[in-house]
Amino acid sequence: MAVVTWTGAVSTTYSTDGNWDTGSKPTSSDDVIIANVTNDCVLTGSPTVNSLTVLSGARFNGNTETITVVGEADGSGATTNGYAVKFETGSEVVGTNTGITITTSAATNVLMQPTTGNVRDLTINHASAVVNIRNNTTLSRNLTITAGELTTTSDSHALTVTGDVDITGTLTGNASAISMGSLTINSGGTYSATSGTTTITSKNSSNYIMDLDGTFTHNNGTVRINSTGSGDQLVDLVPSSGTLYDLEINENSTNPVQYNGNTTIANDLTVVEGIFQFYDNNNSNLTVTGDVSIEDGGQLAASGWSGAGEFGSLSVASGGTYEATSGTTTITSEAGSGYAIEVSGTYTPNAGTLKITTDANTFVKILDDVNHLIIEPATATRVYEYVNNTTIQGDLTINAGRFTHYSSTYSLDVQGDCTINNTGELDGGSGSIELGSLTINSGGTYDATSGTTIITDVYSSPFALNNSGTFTHNGGTLKLTRSGNQDFLGTWTGSSALYNLTIDCGGGTQSIRANMEIEGGLIVTNGNFSTHTDNHDLTVVDLITVNGGTFTTNSSTINCGGIRNVGGTIT
Repeated sequence: MAVVTWTGAVSTTYSTDGNWDTGSKPTSSDDVIIANVTNDCVLTGSPTVNSLTVLSGARFNGNTETITVVGEADGSGATTNGYAVKFETGSEVVGTNTGITITTSAATNVLMQPTTGNVRDLTINHASAVVNIRNNTTLSRNLTITAGELTTTSDSHALTVTGDVDITGTLTGNASAISMGSLTINSGGTYSATSGTTTITSKNSSNYIMDLDGTFTHNNGTVRINSTGSGDQLVDLVPSSGTLYDLEINENSTNPVQYNGNTTIANDLTVVEGIFQFYDNNNSNLTVTGDVSIEDGGQLAASGWSGAGEFGSLSVASGGTYEATSGTTTITSEAGSGYAIEVSGTYTPNAGTLKITTDANTFVKILDDVNHLIIEPATATRVYEYVNNTTIQGDLTINAGRFTHYSSTYSLDVQGDCTINNTGELDGGSGSIELGSLTINSGGTYDATSGTTIITDVYSSPFALNNSGTFTHNGGTLKLTRSGNQDFLGTWTGSSALYNLTIDCGGGTQSIRANMEIEGGLIVTNGNFSTHTDNHDLTVVDLITVNGGTFTTNSSTINCGGIRNVGGTIT
């Protein structure tokens, strides 16, 4: 091998023999030095050399061509031992589009630290190559790792690629700050991601911001998508091996970032700005093991999603939006704030179900946007506290744990059925409780509010009230307001009894279908309250007051502290 130095004695043309100190243009066995001379070196053709060194003050013009480096310098002359490519501090990359391909068949070093300009394209293409970048490096277009490895080393030098990164070999990020236009990991390729942040700024010609068909090793790092492109912006986040750890969407255009296929994030998902949604398969599942945070200006999912959403926790800030799946959104843990779900922005239910299985005492803030809610912690003694006036548009099902208010000033309005199963408990405290219907199955408990529990309707259950579990009245009132003919009480085989019962219906007959005990008083204000033609027994410890409605006794046995008729009807 020989050291061949650029003199520019004849012209600026790389391929002219007279421009080199040996009188011949370099070959693939030569270590090439570009010196600081009057005529800048302008690359012609696609030459191959053993190594390339551009000295301080020298100017190198790639002229849209690519130079291939097959070895590394041994320290002869002005070269540095162990370097395949070295652009010294003070050197310059000028003109248009310098490309470099490295096929060195061993571990080698690259220093690209020109004072002005950057290499345009860098390709690594030898299975035995391990290319160590030895400074913060910027490429003005693309990085292609066809074979071998490019590493930022344990010194964690920053790597910025303005264009596309395409990996069939290995890119090792260590703890570097890494920024790239787009990221493609082909089958067999590996990105061992930085433990810091990988920032993605654009998409490739196939409209993919990220296309992961190989191995993605997350190393507890963050992927931040800062794309501002137009049209489809796609991400395939389903590598053949591995998952992303933290994903941050900060997309400033009006075009959503669209994930394709069942997608798992090993830790947190943060939607800072823009929309993150499914692409062409609305059945795609989204699993986020950690926290999902949707900030002001961010949106997760879109109308039409029917896949499963499973999140560690969910936080929707004011100005943020969660377009819930029409299937089930499951919350499995809680955020550091102690909230399993905290909605201050928009939660669009899309007729879906929210299921909370957090195995800890936790807070729940859901405003009035949730359709169906299921409470089901793994440990029966867990307590979930709602921290605001809460409306559930559909059904509330409590399969385990205790669901209660954080403060007695907070109300609970369930517009559908309320069903308490197994070891579940609804604790009304002293707040306002309004339910479409109430079913307490064996093992379930309603620890009633000491205020008023209102039952407004009858939904999938044929009765407004069924109790096969425990009803603890706490001296409170149960008020029935439904209009129309309907059976009020279906079964009462569980423990305890009602305290006060008020019938204030717009019309129709409300019938009991089981023997009933009321430890306080019965007031019939509006509508017809009937013991049914089956003649069920009724025991009222205090007064029965009929002051505008009708009390139909049929042939039942009525035990009471007295009956008072104030403008009503008793038959």
